[in-house]
Amino acid sequence: MKHISRRDFLQSSAVLAGSSVVNPVLSALETAQKPLRLGGPIFLKSQDPEELAREHRRLQYSSAYVPAVELKDTTRIAAIQKAFAGQNVILAEVGAWVNMLDQDAEKRRKNLDYVIERLALAEAVGARACVNIAGSYSSTRWDGPDPAI
Repeated sequence: MKHISRRDFLQSSAVLAGSSVVNPVLSALETAQKPLRLGGPIFLKSQDPEELAREHRRLQYSSAYVPAVELKDTTRIAAIQKAFAGQNVILAEVGAWVNMLDQDAEKRRKNLDYVIERLALAEAVGARACVNIAGSYSSTRWDGPDPAI
């Protein structure tokens, strides 16, 4: 049996691992990679989807929070989709940001209804996510710890 050095083994393994014949899954993953899209807050005081999308690009963002829009406003939803797609900015998220653990049962129900509506909006506008936190049992901070728990 021929002895092979560790260096030769590692070099030949690297060549084989990169071969699409030997590892088609790895090769497919390498070619399917997409650039990381970053976004952040913008401070433009506008409700115009075109202006908002351009401002994201000016700041070199390629993802965005979904601008203020109601689920029933299908015309504005379409305008937002068109404007941001035209600037190659993905709609990354719709925010919900309510306390799902509120101690008041009626507030908790209203918050759940609101989150359901926000999920539907995310779906309608084509956002990648709808974000929220669980909330808190605290009576003083809806998003903070509760010392009783």
